[in-house]
Amino acid sequence: MENDTVYRVGQIERGERSLAVFAQGILNRKGKRVFVDIDNFKLYVDEPMTEVGLWQLIEENAGMFAGSKQDYFISGVSGIGYANCLSYPREHLDKFTELTSQAMRDSDLRVVCLLDNIALTQNKESTRDRLSSYAKFDNIDGGIWELDPDRYGSGHGKIFYACGKPFASVRFTMWHPSCREECVTHEWLDGIVRDINAMPVAPDREEGYSVINVHPWTMSIESLDYVVSRLSDHVELVYADELLRLIKENVKRS
Repeated sequence: MENDTVYRVGQIERGERSLAVFAQGILNRKGKRVFVDIDNFKLYVDEPMTEVGLWQLIEENAGMFAGSKQDYFISGVSGIGYANCLSYPREHLDKFTELTSQAMRDSDLRVVCLLDNIALTQNKESTRDRLSSYAKFDNIDGGIWELDPDRYGSGHGKIFYACGKPFASVRFTMWHPSCREECVTHEWLDGIVRDINAMPVAPDREEGYSVINVHPWTMSIESLDYVVSRLSDHVELVYADELLRLIKENVKRS
C-alpha cells in the first residue's frame, strides 16, 4: 500500500483521507428532527438502543427516520446508559458493558459511542483496561470517543486501542461556543473547513482519519451542508464502521 492511497467504499483511490461526520442524535430540544433528507452525504447518529429508547423513538417517529437514506446508527453514550467509562465504578463496569453488548446485538449496532474527560486518559493502563471491557465482545468493533472539556474535541483525533480494536476520538467539533444556532456564521464554519482540508493525506497514520462532531442544538442542516460542500476533493466521507475498519487495516501502530 502506498502512502498516498486510502480505501474508499468499494474501491481504492489515490489522494484521499477519511472523515466521519457524527451527529449527537437527530432531535433538537423540541423533539424536531434536525437533519432531514440527507441523501447526498453520509451521516452517522448516536441514539439510545434500549427498548424504551431507540425502538420506542423509531415506532413513534417512523416517517421521520425513514426520510434519510444516508443515516447510520451507533450506540448512544456510553452504551446502555449515559456514563463515563473511565470514572465508572470498576467493579460494576463489566456488567454495564455486558448489558451494552447485549443491547447492541439486539439493536444490530457494532460501534459504541463513549464520553469522558481527556485528563482521565493519562493513566494508559487503566484506559486500556476499561476500553477492553467493551472491546472484548465480538459484536463491538470499536468506538467513537467524545472527550471533554472542549466540546467533545479534546482528544484531537487520537486513536486508542483495546483488544486490537480502535476507539477514535473526535478531532473537530461543529459545536458553537455560544451554544446558540443563531450565532453560527459562515466565517466560523469556514474555519472548520480550513482545519479539515489542511489535514494530511496519511492513510497509515492517525492524522489521516478524523471524526467530526455535529451538535444538533447548534448546527442546522444548512450549516452542515455548507461545510460538506466546501470540503476538498481529497476528503472522503465514511460511516463510523468504515472509519474503524480503515484504521484497523491501514494505520501503523508504534
